Amino acid sequence: MNILDLTTTEAVRALIGIDAASQELPDQLFIDLEIEDALLLELSDWLTSPISEVIAGADGSGDAADRAYLALRGAAKAWCAMAVLQAGEISIAQRHQDANNQFARQTFKMDDVLLRLSALYARYKGLCLAGLGELVVSSTSWMAGASVPSYDPVTNTTA
Repeated sequence: MNILDLTTTEAVRALIGIDAASQELPDQLFIDLEIEDALLLELSDWLTSPISEVIAGADGSGDAADRAYLALRGAAKAWCAMAVLQAGEISIAQRHQDANNQFARQTFKMDDVLLRLSALYARYKGLCLAGLGELVVSSTSWMAGASVPSYDPVTNTTA
């Protein structure tokens, strides 16, 4: 299923590491989560150009507009993966089997997976903005700095 002409449900499942044949993340789940609307809202929060303009810049030339499109695709895929995983924990069993087949899957701590996806999303977001010629400012969840007051109570002077 196509998501805003930027990614697909197959690509999101692949990023998470879930095969479509397992039926753990069916397309109906993406529809029920209204993932397209949520992604559109997320992108409109930081994307400085309309999505259609970024998509139109994709010509395979490798120029800044083309790189912005590729980065936007990566950001969309990473954000959708985070949204799906945060919507509810997916029960990923250690071992699946039926009468004839058996396979094992590595299990992950959900917080670690979300942290990696968040970092991937932030990286693609920064690359997209840089490709669009926007100033990219890296920040953390905390801010530190100094404030210069206009009045110094120790010396009883104003600046």
